Amino acid sequence: MRSKNEGGDETIVSSTNTLKSMVKVSGRPDYILVGVVVILIVLGILILASVSAPLSQERFGTTYYFLNHQLLFGLIPGLILAFLAFRIRLDFLKKWAPILLLINLILLAMVFLPKIGAVAGGATRWLSMGPISFQPAEFLKLTFILYLAAWLTSRTEIEKGFSQTPKPQRRVEKRIYPLRHLIAFLLVIGLISLLLIFQPDISTLGVIVLVAALMYFLANTPLWHSILIILIGAGGLFSLIKLAPYRAARLLVFFEPGTDPMG
Repeated sequence: MRSKNEGGDETIVSSTNTLKSMVKVSGRPDYILVGVVVILIVLGILILASVSAPLSQERFGTTYYFLNHQLLFGLIPGLILAFLAFRIRLDFLKKWAPILLLINLILLAMVFLPKIGAVAGGATRWLSMGPISFQPAEFLKLTFILYLAAWLTSRTEIEKGFSQTPKPQRRVEKRIYPLRHLIAFLLVIGLISLLLIFQPDISTLGVIVLVAALMYFLANTPLWHSILIILIGAGGLFSLIKLAPYRAARLLVFFEPGTDPMG
């Protein structure tokens, strides 16, 4: 007969093993990717130090205020979070990616609620909960990429499984599944697009759509899928410009900054 303490010890050991398996790292880091990130961070810090120095001196009497603020509240927390993210197993992220995206979409829809949705500059993008205010769309750039990567990976694994099936069955599956993938992809993008358009947050929408289209193309999907996505995206962009002509002016300034020196 086991004592209650033995049962409690087993529970603790089981919980500890689960936590260890969650943060266990397999393989080595991608040193090329790490090197690119380091270069971008260093360049970003140098550019910030150079550009912000005059304004920092004018407002705070020191040329390093914005630089120090970025280092303390941007770089250091970012490095800590990056280390924690590196320690998390990929299968754990794949398991939780859909849940994280769902939570993010709920938060994204909550900005339209009267009491907690904050309006700034004519846009409803912020959630204000007491002393805490944040933009759910900023987290969407991470949660959606995690979800899409996990989803595309699972679809790739299914395709690999199909390649081991008999040829007659393989032909049928190859005809059916790619279309299902495309429809599912477009439905998720469509839902996100609606939430961001009504805020409106077209810049975030543009980033997400471009990244999603590139990831989908690199996942070895049929070429006609990418062509269709480009056509739909171009049609959506044209519609957004027709609804609000000022967006065309912003695009013109982006491609030809000289047309508006004040930005």
